Amino acid sequence: MKKFNYNQAGGFPLETETLQDLQDALLIFEKYAAMLGDYAIVSGCEVQGSTISDGVVAIKGELFVLKGSILQPNVIIKESTANALFEDGDNKIIQTDRFVTFGSAVNQVPWINFKRVKDLNLIDEKITTHENKKNNPHQVTAKQIGFKSGSIYIGDVQGKDIGWNITNTDYSITLIDKTPSAANGGTDLYKIIFTNENFGTNYKVFITPVFAGEFAKNTTAIFSVTNKTSNGFEIAIRELIWEGQSITLDYLIFQ
Repeated sequence: MKKFNYNQAGGFPLETETLQDLQDALLIFEKYAAMLGDYAIVSGCEVQGSTISDGVVAIKGELFVLKGSILQPNVIIKESTANALFEDGDNKIIQTDRFVTFGSAVNQVPWINFKRVKDLNLIDEKITTHENKKNNPHQVTAKQIGFKSGSIYIGDVQGKDIGWNITNTDYSITLIDKTPSAANGGTDLYKIIFTNENFGTNYKVFITPVFAGEFAKNTTAIFSVTNKTSNGFEIAIRELIWEGQSITLDYLIFQ
């Protein structure tokens, strides 16, 4: 970037070449416009009823002052010039002012194409926010899309008395019936009620048993869901051989 040192004793030699160098130095800032895309609102251009205020816009790498006026569908690039009388008597153009205003012409651009430039200081914040949300960008909860998941402890089938119960903040489970134990096993019937839930009645329950302990003792149980209500259901679990188990049920409920 060019720098000038005007404040020196002895009389600065000001020539037209110096003024050209000064203009070239200032034009380097216009290169930033290339970062903004083809059509961008840099500042100002605030809509106030049916009018729009003065501002600065970028069009295909060039910065322009936008002269506010009545809001219209399209903007155009216009030029105005200023002349001056030279020492040799010629009247010449010394200034060309290119600006944008609302109107219609061959080179018109729809105003809707212009996008306001976001505050660059917010980029890091937006990136951090995106990183935090990338696995769930819209922060949708399980309940919003109609499903609930969790785990329910059963323990040993045929190893508890009717009335056995576990209650926690999410659900309660109660053994409400059972068949007598025998060498070929037996069946427990459990009632599960969820806290502060209303599934309606048209929902599906998917269950996967999770076993702990000896695998041979934990692969002899089958189960089925019955009597669905708006806040729970019953589940029957039958052991095929009389063995002690340690069972937890992972569930997924779709509404």
